[in-house]
Amino acid sequence: MVIDERSDQSHLVLNVERSLSGRAWRPRILDTSLLERYASVDGVSELLARVLAGRGVSPDDVAAYFQPTLKSGLADPSLITDMDAAVERVCAAIENSEKILIFGDYDVDGATSSALLKRYLTEIGVEASVYIPDRLTEGYGPSVPAFEKFVEDQIDLIITLDCGTVAFDPIEAAAQGGIDVIVIDHHQPPASLPKAFAIINPHRTDDQSNADNLSAGGLSFMFLVGLNRALRTAGYFQKTGRTEPDLRKNLDLVALSTVCDVMPLRGLNRIFVAQGLRMLAQTENMGLSSLRRVAGAKGAPTTYDLGFILGPRINAGGRIGRSDLGSRLLSTRDPQEAEQLAWSLHELNEQRRSMERQVLERAIEGAERQLEEAPDTRILVVSETGWHPGIVGIVASRIVERFHLPALVIGIDEAGVGKGSGRSVQNLDLGGLIARALEAGLLRAGGGHAMAVGVTIDEAQLQAFSHFLQETATDLQMEPGTPVLKLDGTVHPSAVSRGVYNDIQRAAPFGEGNPEPRFALEAVTVSYADQVGDGHIRCTLKETSSGRGIPSIAFRVAGGPVGEALLNRQLPIHVAGKMRPDAWRGGEAMQFQIEDAALAE
Repeated sequence: MVIDERSDQSHLVLNVERSLSGRAWRPRILDTSLLERYASVDGVSELLARVLAGRGVSPDDVAAYFQPTLKSGLADPSLITDMDAAVERVCAAIENSEKILIFGDYDVDGATSSALLKRYLTEIGVEASVYIPDRLTEGYGPSVPAFEKFVEDQIDLIITLDCGTVAFDPIEAAAQGGIDVIVIDHHQPPASLPKAFAIINPHRTDDQSNADNLSAGGLSFMFLVGLNRALRTAGYFQKTGRTEPDLRKNLDLVALSTVCDVMPLRGLNRIFVAQGLRMLAQTENMGLSSLRRVAGAKGAPTTYDLGFILGPRINAGGRIGRSDLGSRLLSTRDPQEAEQLAWSLHELNEQRRSMERQVLERAIEGAERQLEEAPDTRILVVSETGWHPGIVGIVASRIVERFHLPALVIGIDEAGVGKGSGRSVQNLDLGGLIARALEAGLLRAGGGHAMAVGVTIDEAQLQAFSHFLQETATDLQMEPGTPVLKLDGTVHPSAVSRGVYNDIQRAAPFGEGNPEPRFALEAVTVSYADQVGDGHIRCTLKETSSGRGIPSIAFRVAGGPVGEALLNRQLPIHVAGKMRPDAWRGGEAMQFQIEDAALAE
């Protein structure tokens, strides 16, 4: 038995009501009687049954879940509002040799969406230019100056990707200059929409497609499915003598966009990622293969590669370098250019990491001061002159991880204007608070949703802004709840093995909405521990009864209570985390990635 049923008692795992990081350990499934239904499914172990049940996969759906295919999950693109109108307009532009411009956002989702469309059009012999706005000088999405320039350049058709739903003035400027605009976006729309030729956005109130969980990359792929079908029906490939593109070859880009934009890996998204990872293993995309090589990625690609190796490097261009680097890398068919761009993005990412470390250290100090002065703080607000606006969002996420409180991190420029990002926790709608602060006149600009926001603020308003957030959260009874770490059970240390790992990987790919399985190990001791890298602790956990050593690592815990407990190496502790292959030791070696710990009573 690798499972300990005591994990389900009292709705707590190992009775951990508050861990060293302040979290309650709760079982992912409360009713273990559900597991009996999986006994009749061939090849499903008891542990895998727990994983499947915890992700809402019924015994009847297991076979299809293990073999996700486009054929079973891809709906008709025409179900999405304005899809057919957009396809028809692009077909006309191709037929009439019109000048097409692709306008994408500067993040991974925008870069992949732009590359998807660019690569397809190039393959069918259609020229299209790509424009990615500069994050610092132009900001997010379309702008009037940019669109007026496109009028001067005599562009006939603009397709915006991962942006455009709220671009009222730029789209109006384009229309006055005789340019049609097609919007392909997945951000929340306002009550009324811009007067574009077509707006493909499943969040529209008149859209019944149920495609609102797709990334912009996913929507772009759906658009290409519709466009390819229309061109085939019109006889385009027969008339031009061109081979019809195999859209599946670009699923690696769709998978990258889906994971990096944190879309839920359920339904079609899970199919996109599962099939995309297979394509990435044999990708024909020179940019992706170069970036994997430069980044040192080895073995079969996983969602970790997408989200933590490839994604950050592509994002680095938009954060601290040139915004178009990611799109150019993913679009190029020149191996020399692919190699040069991959190295540029890799080096920019190293710069970004160095900047992030410096800002994070100062931000932690600021958060600690705020908590010392006001222990009942509900929202952390830290700021400093010179912090790069391209990395404050990452730092805000790190602050939330460390203090389990909502956090805004704001960088102030030489003119005294701050640009910041915020991240929240469960039970506190940070987007709603920012909307109230904007109404109160405390911000130049601001917006977002419950869990993530962006703000622009005058330095002189920072103190009043922070006070307003604390008071308003109190008045609205917005109380950050006790953070919860959901676990799939308590396992015996012998479960940390390649065989068990391979078994639960049958439920992969894991990510948002399909979380990677997490388990607890009971009352282990630390026989070795040492700090490595940027605040990581590599250690060996020792099972009490057998004395077996379990290679383990905990990321970014040095200086915190979990790190101190590991370095202490005296008291028995419960640990919670994930099984992972140990790249350092190679072969079939495994390790336990510690995410939390609690003293064993």
